[in-house]
Amino acid sequence: MHPATHFFAGWLVACAPGLTRKERAVVALAGVAPDLDGIGIVPELVTANWSHALPWYSLYHHVVGHNLLFALVVAGVAYRLATRKAYTAGLAFASFHLHLLFDLMGSRGADGYQWPIPYFWPVSNAVQLAWSGQWWLGAWQNTAITVALVLATVVAAWRLGYSPLGIFSPKGDTVFVETLRARFGRPAAALLLVAAMAALAPRPAPAQGDTASYVIRDFRFASGETLPALRIHYLTMGRPRRDAAGTVRNAVLILHGTGGTGRQFLNPLFTELYARGQPLDTATHYLVMPDGIGHGESSRPSEGLHARFPHYTYDDMVDAQYRLLTEGLRVDHLLLVMGTSMGGMHTWVWGERYPGFMDGLVPLAAVPTQIAGRNRMMRRMIMDDIRTDPEWQNGDYTRQPRGLVAAIQILYLMGSAPLVQHRGAPTRDSADAVITRYLRDRAATTDANDLLYAFDASRAYDPSGQLERITAPLLAINSADDMINPPELGLMERLIPRVGRGRYVLIPTSDITRGHGTHTVAAAWKAAFAPFLAALEH
Repeated sequence: MHPATHFFAGWLVACAPGLTRKERAVVALAGVAPDLDGIGIVPELVTANWSHALPWYSLYHHVVGHNLLFALVVAGVAYRLATRKAYTAGLAFASFHLHLLFDLMGSRGADGYQWPIPYFWPVSNAVQLAWSGQWWLGAWQNTAITVALVLATVVAAWRLGYSPLGIFSPKGDTVFVETLRARFGRPAAALLLVAAMAALAPRPAPAQGDTASYVIRDFRFASGETLPALRIHYLTMGRPRRDAAGTVRNAVLILHGTGGTGRQFLNPLFTELYARGQPLDTATHYLVMPDGIGHGESSRPSEGLHARFPHYTYDDMVDAQYRLLTEGLRVDHLLLVMGTSMGGMHTWVWGERYPGFMDGLVPLAAVPTQIAGRNRMMRRMIMDDIRTDPEWQNGDYTRQPRGLVAAIQILYLMGSAPLVQHRGAPTRDSADAVITRYLRDRAATTDANDLLYAFDASRAYDPSGQLERITAPLLAINSADDMINPPELGLMERLIPRVGRGRYVLIPTSDITRGHGTHTVAAAWKAAFAPFLAALEH
């Protein structure tokens, strides 16, 4: 969250009874202290184009200052400076940890990066604190919390006779409090407190949505394996609308990629589609974003079955999505199925497996044929890096096998694009910093069995034999800088003519494309997507 939010939170902790002005200042500033590790942004920006750049922000933000050791240092400083030593140190320790809690709640960057907290650094990086439901930095919850903290600070000033201004100017603080009390009586102060509480109250949010899970009983996989209870977690936005016959007409199914979750579509690069008047305006559309089998908060190998978890395929994942919609959400028709990467491949499968269920299909960053060539080789290397590691122990490891890092290295290369990576890391040192951070943080939040299963699920994918079954209008969108689906193979040009109402759009490489990740940059393909969806609706 923003440093101002942390400051006001720390100040309210500092309003504990019995503290002197100096002690209040120490406790309040303890709530901001973790962000001292963000100072590295200055040398990183200054040296960005130097031959020996200093990527200190990328390497050390949410590391050096966000840990138990630094919390103890801050508490020690508070102890040294205070009169009521233990009391003040304890409050400073609490103020510091309130900062960590707020960061876990709402620090997700625009690129989706969560900034996990290595709590026991530098002793160990094994514990990386992160929350899968973390809000975007600019989310409404962060704004609401900040507003509530400011209002609560004003109410506290009215009641206690001091405010944060006292840290800098006792005389100015006195004038502020006297003016506040003169202008607002006790009823007004009570109303301010009510307003502060209202700011924290839950409310509908176009950029967050509602989450829940649906359990499918005795699910049978294509392999013949079964699960007595298959949980499918999902995120929804908007509300379903039915026509006179009771059929849902505004539902859109949005499907994520390998290793992702439905929450990836809360990325601001994608959520511009949800705004008023935009193609997927949540005031008029009902969006459903499930976590696929083996992903996110849906049933997955890492929950206990490990390598005994059923070996699911894309067909299984699509069938589970269908049952979520029809049995769990009572959605009997879709306006659109769209997906990115693996979700794009699922979209092709949807078109063949349930051809009359949707009005249209938009697969992004996917090709409707068997995975072969370099794409398959990279997937095979990822799986072998895990399975051939003795530490994998046939899936029953007690700590993540080292082969996981090797697998993640291949994963990074799969989604990379030369221009994108060079823009983000134009020097040797910045390149080292970017890949070091990526490998460290991805390894801390990835399970080897889950990753292995997710890539193995593509083994039977090959919709090329039944493309004529797709009857709904289809818009396939790929990007020219996609290393996973390189356009020079000419696959789409050969296959799309077999889709009766299909059209293929190739997005040229530009400053806004991101290689394979262009699938989540709505600005890159909205010009083709918007009229296609409008035609379906009219």
